[in-house]
Amino acid sequence: MINSLADASVYFDQAVEIVSKFGEELVRRWEALEALAERAAELPDINDEFAYRFIRCAELVGIYVSREKYWDRSNAARVDARMSPATAIAAISRWRDRIVGRYQYQLLAIVKDLAKSNFISPLCAWSLTHFFGDRLDGDIALVCIEREPTKAGKQAILNDAVRILQSEGAHQEYVNNLRMIASKFGLSNDGLTILVEFFTTDNEEKTDGQDHSYLKKRNDQPDTGWDALFNGIQIDSLDGLTKLLDRLNNEPKDRFGHCGVRDMLIEGLSRVKQNQVYNFIDAVLILDQVEVYDANAVLYAVPDIWKNKPAVKAAWPSLIKKFGKHYAHELTNKYTFDHCVSDLQLSDILVSELKHGMYEGLQNENGLGDEETFFGFCGLSASMLSSEEALELTDYAMCRFELHIDDTLGDGPYGNKVAVDNDIKKSVAGFIWSALGSPLGWERWNAAHAVRSMGELGCTDIIDAVFDFLEHGEVGAYGSADYVFYKLHATQYFFIALARTSLSNPVVLVKHACKISKYALGANHLLIQKFAADTALNISEAFPGTYDEVTIVLLQQVGKSPFKPRKEKYDYKTDSIWHKAKEIDTNINFHFGWDFDRYWFEPLGDVFGIPGKQVEDIAADVVVNNWKMGDRNGYKNDPRVGLWNRSSSDRDTWHDHFSYPKTDNLDFYLSYHSMMVAAAKLLKAMPVVQKREWREDVWKEWLDRHLLTLEDGRWLSDIRGPLPLNRPEWTKNQRTDTWQSDITERDFRERLIETHKGEIWITVGGGWHEKVSERKEDVSIRSAFVAKETSDALMRALQSCEDHHDYKIPDYEEEDMESDHGNYVLKGWLEYPSGSKGLDDFDQRSAEVSYPIISVGTSIMSDLKLVSEINTWKEIGKTKEVLKCENWSTDRGERDEYTDQCGMRLKASLNFLMQACKKYERDLIIKLSIDRDIIIRRMGGSNNYGKPFVKILIISADGTIRTTEGSFGIG
Repeated sequence: MINSLADASVYFDQAVEIVSKFGEELVRRWEALEALAERAAELPDINDEFAYRFIRCAELVGIYVSREKYWDRSNAARVDARMSPATAIAAISRWRDRIVGRYQYQLLAIVKDLAKSNFISPLCAWSLTHFFGDRLDGDIALVCIEREPTKAGKQAILNDAVRILQSEGAHQEYVNNLRMIASKFGLSNDGLTILVEFFTTDNEEKTDGQDHSYLKKRNDQPDTGWDALFNGIQIDSLDGLTKLLDRLNNEPKDRFGHCGVRDMLIEGLSRVKQNQVYNFIDAVLILDQVEVYDANAVLYAVPDIWKNKPAVKAAWPSLIKKFGKHYAHELTNKYTFDHCVSDLQLSDILVSELKHGMYEGLQNENGLGDEETFFGFCGLSASMLSSEEALELTDYAMCRFELHIDDTLGDGPYGNKVAVDNDIKKSVAGFIWSALGSPLGWERWNAAHAVRSMGELGCTDIIDAVFDFLEHGEVGAYGSADYVFYKLHATQYFFIALARTSLSNPVVLVKHACKISKYALGANHLLIQKFAADTALNISEAFPGTYDEVTIVLLQQVGKSPFKPRKEKYDYKTDSIWHKAKEIDTNINFHFGWDFDRYWFEPLGDVFGIPGKQVEDIAADVVVNNWKMGDRNGYKNDPRVGLWNRSSSDRDTWHDHFSYPKTDNLDFYLSYHSMMVAAAKLLKAMPVVQKREWREDVWKEWLDRHLLTLEDGRWLSDIRGPLPLNRPEWTKNQRTDTWQSDITERDFRERLIETHKGEIWITVGGGWHEKVSERKEDVSIRSAFVAKETSDALMRALQSCEDHHDYKIPDYEEEDMESDHGNYVLKGWLEYPSGSKGLDDFDQRSAEVSYPIISVGTSIMSDLKLVSEINTWKEIGKTKEVLKCENWSTDRGERDEYTDQCGMRLKASLNFLMQACKKYERDLIIKLSIDRDIIIRRMGGSNNYGKPFVKILIISADGTIRTTEGSFGIG
């Protein structure tokens, strides 16, 4: 072991001389530094600058390593957080801003480690998982449930974890793990029970500890040739194994397969007696012809029942040490070492024995002659140093890296712009605040979800800290100093999150009621004011007396015109009050984002009867004179232009007409928010102009385009329901040449009928698809009421129709498609309302769910005495659901690719349909189509050569279901 800095310098310099600067040894050199830093991190007071230097060295490594998989950036973040959690979180936040690596993985490593070490609360840690692409990545839910001190908190995390499994895709391993931890802490969840039952056939636990894969292979594929090979040899000795190897080498090369030595050793293990196993393995570990993975396989194959016997158990540490000694050189490779430790399930004590064996082995080799051995040994032996020694060596090693770092790398040298307070709550809040202002739409929504989760789980300390950032405004060390912080984005999305939180847990916001109302009444930004006012009004409703009556009236007026609308002719135009008074400069040379003049400013101007150019003047005045950002105009003046020039980022900043881009460059940011300020100014100063009778409220129509999808304050992600568990049988099978036409009556039955808790449900409307690789199946269902006397005739006519696109089952009050002539009655009863999505369409958690949902027509609701509750319908005065609308989607794919599962369907209980048919004295006709396609390119390309397969069905008041072929069985 190296005992002094001088010795360390000599060895280090010798290793560096072996290869050129940052050659193939770079990752090994970094892993050695990382191991030293982790040991040093056990000291209680490592300063922030030291931790900053470490993570900056990590960024340097990331530049020179061609592919991320060749080194563990996330472990670098975790080690940095052990030295200084606040510094690490700030660094990862800046990485997020500069798009360095994939920060979600680094954040996950930090959050999990901080939760385990109680630096942050489990509820806070769970809320931060909204930043991860897969919220159930690793074991974060299990860690949070285990660490959370209250049963209510554990239950809340479990409920959310199950909801994710249901809506994003159920993973059997996670279901099992959640089931076990729920049982451990006395938690329950109906959704988890359903998932457990679904996976019940796959949940059989394996109890045979002896059934290792190698022995199983030997038992499954016996080969009598081994008997001849082993005949007459005592295999629990070095001499015997040497003779055995000689025999093997004289056999034909393909006699025992490509892994002859390994298979021979496993065969030998199966032939020794329990009291011979130590001598056998001891001999194996001496043989030079046995490679490290072969020896590892032998150790792995020792049956657990043997390892638990006193004699073998006592000798096992000695064998592990010998394993380390004999294969010291090979085990200095981190990946080989980690594989063996994991494969053999070595405890900390046995890992220490392995390392001591490696140390002796390397001493016997008399040298660390190549860089991989040197740096690998340094990394693996760091734990043998004291923390103080490790700190000194870490400093020295970082200095070696810093020889190749100049001031332009990353965030530059340590200074005030990257320094943070040693307050973990403030650091978490800073990370969230920075992400709320991200140019990337999906990232802002992840941050909004994190705020909402913090509020719903009662993490008031983090919410309070984000409010501090709101008041301060800037991002500080949590964003890149080289980039413009999108403060207005952060403010707007913070209030979007607060508005949603105020619906579910307003109590956490009461203390901030004054600040919230201040923004609602004085922000001079239409959307910030609107979401702040919604938040305040929700608080007021939950806690009367929070605001006085005058304030409540003012809050209710936010986003509404104080004037009566003016009715004018369609070609009416006037000037804004500022233009009339000549109080605004009309010659400001500021170029707004693409299409803003015609598709953003003109529609707003039209609401108030002024030219779009005048809206542009007002917005330009805000940017240039109020915000002093006129010099930032133009694509090339955007500090992030280097990010946008990357191929994928560049496309995401594109937008046309009135569409929002996925990513906002600086031009769009300034254009968008200056327009919202202009809108707020116009609303206060000028009346809305109504120029067309058919437009009920032109102001609301304009405003709704820029709000959320749902008007009740919920998010689009809130209506994302569980994925159907029972996927079609074809999704589990290989594709066949006749797959597209292999559609049977059973396929129709399975897509139409479902039995739940002993009750039969019928899908009466909707559409969905299932996709596996290039195969995609679309299902569509429509239904309407038809006169009993003519229902069979209509069914036969429609079923025999050559092209099923030539007719349509009518929607509710779809007059062109309905019929009411004597016995020829066909009446729609379901509505399929159309509508565009709002801001939350960029929320990844909303996936591709559809909105609005299928609904029951108004007169039908009245006739059948139904009342709706979000996505279900019940009969008035009863608690049992009779209709329910399911809405689901897997996560969005790359760009425009189809999701694997997506759709919406309305189900009705058969009993309810029978009552409805009886009420109207009619039958229900259903059109069910199945269309299978082979996708050959993105978004619609296919080689579909056939027509959809269609089935027309009739349901009568007596509950029978029939087709042109006869009765359509339910069971």
